[in-house]
Amino acid sequence: KWYQRAAEQGDALSMSALGQLYNEGELVPRDAAEAIKWFEKAAAAGRSYAMLELGHFYKEGDGVEQSDAKALEWYRKAHEAGDGSAAFFLGEAYVNGDGVERNIARAIPLFREAIEDGSASAMYSLAQIYHQGDGVQRDMEEAIRLYKMSAEGGFDFASYALGDIYLSGVSVLRDYDKAIKWLSRAAAGGNEFAMKRLGDVYLTGQGVTADAAKAVHWYTQAAEHGDTFAMNDLGDLYRDGRHVKQDYKRAVEWYKKASDLGNEFAMVDLGRMHERGWGVKKDAGRALLIFQEASELGSVAATYKIAEMFEQGQGVQADPAEARRWRKKADTMRAERN
Repeated sequence: KWYQRAAEQGDALSMSALGQLYNEGELVPRDAAEAIKWFEKAAAAGRSYAMLELGHFYKEGDGVEQSDAKALEWYRKAHEAGDGSAAFFLGEAYVNGDGVERNIARAIPLFREAIEDGSASAMYSLAQIYHQGDGVQRDMEEAIRLYKMSAEGGFDFASYALGDIYLSGVSVLRDYDKAIKWLSRAAAGGNEFAMKRLGDVYLTGQGVTADAAKAVHWYTQAAEHGDTFAMNDLGDLYRDGRHVKQDYKRAVEWYKKASDLGNEFAMVDLGRMHERGWGVKKDAGRALLIFQEASELGSVAATYKIAEMFEQGQGVQADPAEARRWRKKADTMRAERN
């Protein structure tokens, strides 16, 4: 109420604070439209933070029609008004070509400006540019330096990138100890990709003593954080009884979780479980529907499987012409992918 009264009396700081309360749903129900209203008033009064927040609303299409151009406009205004963090978002716009022509040369000084303001995200983005040689000469030494700065700033994707670099040994000397150190650090920060990679490392014994229990632990952690490939890996382990007791029902559970989140590989595996009656009632018709869904997402394997089912009359009436159509589609998809 105090913020409301002060904002209505023209206090710009209170307008911005009120916008933030509505944005975060603190003390009041979240209301994007109300947040935008107060941020616009605060921005008109010169509050750079409000300008930055308006950029985010347009970038995400939250409460307004999504517009990269309008997001960029607000980020520029925030930057011109002295908001140091706006430089990072402008840099990202130039890297991704969001609302503006892609221009790495424009992005680099913006990232460096944001780095001076302490942005770990900008450190990571600039590291990626040097890592990939994107618009500049590839420089792994500079990339690693920036990744380490970003990781020390708490950015877990930077820790993951370092782990991946040392594990792969591409352009640097492979170092398993450093790889595990950085992957573990990223995983501790909640990075599901690092958790999945640690699962792979312990399953295969890459640079460490193979440890199935640790592999399952890390795959489960990654899966619980939403990594659908880890879910699919768990499904494979339980289906095949590798390193764990064979359990078709648990395999189906993991395949279904990954499938529900759009993983085409898990859909193929789930379809095969229904086709064979492993962990579920045997149902070729249900399997066909799952394969069709996977095909729509671009699965070549699922598309060939559909052709096979029409050839054999499995879960559907045999139809040689339809089988040929699906096989031709699969051939085209495979050629385009290759």
